[in-house]
Amino acid sequence: MMRALFRRIVAGPARTIGWLQIKQNATSIRELAAAIKAGPQPDPRLLPAVANRRIDPERMATALAVSVAEVEHRLMLRRRRTARAAYLYLGAAAAFLAGVAVRGDRGA
Repeated sequence: MMRALFRRIVAGPARTIGWLQIKQNATSIRELAAAIKAGPQPDPRLLPAVANRRIDPERMATALAVSVAEVEHRLMLRRRRTARAAYLYLGAAAAFLAGVAVRGDRGA
């Protein structure tokens, strides 16, 4: 009987405090700290750049496990998006400058 009472007294605060969860969280924090200290790991799918710094569709297709035609299609879509964004930013900048020029000193 005393033994059961002792177990209840000792186990009660341990469950209340949650030592097991604290220990698991401490382990997780240690693992995260070690990963941060180790720094970023290189992506094994990526290969070093080609010497002349041009895009190599064959190597990209191999790294991404897709066909060369798919890589070329993705590159074409990316170039279109980039060109569209450049024109939109150019237009926005021109509109802003035109607004500033029209407004002049009237806003001061």
